Amino acid sequence: MLHSFIVNPKAGRGRVRRLIATLEQAVRDQKLDYRLVVTERPGHATELARSAVAQGAGAVVAVGGDGTVNEVLNGLDGETALGIVPVGAGNDIARNIGLPVDDWRAVLRIIAAGQVVRVDVGRCGDRRFLSVAGTGLDSRVAMTFNRLPVRLRYRSAYAAFVFTHLLTGRPSTFRLVVDGETIERDGWLVAVANTECYGGGMRVAPHARPDDGRLHVCLVSDGPRMEFARAFPLVYRGDHLSHPMVHSFEAKAIDLSSSRASPVTTDGEHIGWLPASITVEPQAVAIFSPQRSASPVSADG
Repeated sequence: MLHSFIVNPKAGRGRVRRLIATLEQAVRDQKLDYRLVVTERPGHATELARSAVAQGAGAVVAVGGDGTVNEVLNGLDGETALGIVPVGAGNDIARNIGLPVDDWRAVLRIIAAGQVVRVDVGRCGDRRFLSVAGTGLDSRVAMTFNRLPVRLRYRSAYAAFVFTHLLTGRPSTFRLVVDGETIERDGWLVAVANTECYGGGMRVAPHARPDDGRLHVCLVSDGPRMEFARAFPLVYRGDHLSHPMVHSFEAKAIDLSSSRASPVTTDGEHIGWLPASITVEPQAVAIFSPQRSASPVSADG
């Protein structure tokens, strides 16, 4: 089986560029039939993935972070397996499916072993996602964060932007039609999760599984800004769901709009603005995994 490796040289704050030769040797050591290509611009990984599928690749492997994985996902059909070599800054998608995010050589051994699990995929308009589609404060933070030079994209910078936007921004009135039921509420953000965590370890949907056929929605309603700031660290432990500003529910389809312009991100990448329709596609993609079934990350990450 041909494995097409799509490498983002800017991932991992630029360190992947220095790893390419070492990575290619490690792939050869696994005796894989492979082709390795390097992305040159945003969106290029999607084009390369489509080309790989058209050329008969049995697997397409994203080498990078969550943004690279998302681009590759959006170039695949339903039959070609997805591999993830997590060498980005956050690697939430890989963590959510049980891959060792600190040992890319171990991940290559998993890919060579050939075991896959089928997982759900979210769809927001014409974009597919594996972790979270979000809008509101966190999406504005992601847009700001992604404008930083790659070398400065640390978790501490992300948290700093959260508090900056909290001080300068204002909530929206969100209208959600959830499996036909309408919910309208003033709030700071809405996260629609296919898996447990995003944003570098924020466990926004601690009960989500990537193979449960459901989307897990977290809505943070309006309230005192300082209370939001005080409670924000709870999300890294998954302890935020009991907070009175937080509302969570499950759904298969959500129509989402807001009272003012609100950006939408999927897997941390800006894709447009509300309104948006979000649905789940059960068991839509096969991913190389050390596990025989998909499962959420453990409580300690």
